[in-house]
Amino acid sequence: PLLLDRWSNLDGQLSHRRKIAYFYLNRLKKNKKLSLLTTASDIKIGSNLRFPVLTKNQKSLQSLINFLAQHQVFLSDRWYRQPVDSGSMKFKTAYQPGSCPQAEKVAKLILNLPTHQNISLTQAEKIVELINNWSKN
Repeated sequence: PLLLDRWSNLDGQLSHRRKIAYFYLNRLKKNKKLSLLTTASDIKIGSNLRFPVLTKNQKSLQSLINFLAQHQVFLSDRWYRQPVDSGSMKFKTAYQPGSCPQAEKVAKLILNLPTHQNISLTQAEKIVELINNWSKN
């Protein structure tokens, strides 16, 4: 039943994710402390499960995560800390460390902003406002 429900509302979910992703893109594109990995073209054709932003270094990433948490926005449960990451499941993979150095580098610097159905435009506005305030420091 859950699968059928999600499938029947797929267009609505994709539309919502697209709207939130465009909002992040438009409000964060001038932020000098972040690199945006998504373009308007990507948003138009993608599923937009998350909106990835890249920080300059690990210290900057941790600073941003801490700043958001101080304002009750918790985005630190990052399951993508390495190219192939099982999160709390702790299963073995065939991934060989060092075989994809660019992905390993990005995994240490990326923060994915939420776009799911429980993120309202008002909540996305709060996230963006906080990120932009953090970047002024």
